[in-house]
Amino acid sequence: MGQLFCKLLKNNNNTTMKNFIPTHIARILFGFVIIVFGLFHFLLGEKMGGAVPAFLPGGVIWVYITGLALAAAGLAFVLEQKMKLAGYLLALMLILFIALVHAPKVGEDPNAIGQILKDLGLAMGAILIANASDDD
Repeated sequence: MGQLFCKLLKNNNNTTMKNFIPTHIARILFGFVIIVFGLFHFLLGEKMGGAVPAFLPGGVIWVYITGLALAAAGLAFVLEQKMKLAGYLLALMLILFIALVHAPKVGEDPNAIGQILKDLGLAMGAILIANASDDD
């Protein structure tokens, strides 16, 4: 946050301020949403375990691993730390969810398309945050 605030002060015009505040708030809220999704993986892990593809050994442990990854990415967005890495890795994970978890259920689960669209939207949001990040 400090780096962005310094840039804002150096380039102190109305357009910068108008863009900075909503973008900053949106990134933080997006981060909190991702953290909550991560927490759900821990709270509902046993129920979510059935979504793990059968070819992956370990079952429910993958739910907890992805929950940890979600929480870490969300925290990176909120704290402005390693946002580029977090954004791209989150997008990759969500696209893998689409391919491995949701797409195979299209036709048998009426919620599959909704889950695909949700994860696709979240993945694109993560890419936007990564691309807007100044960190390397």
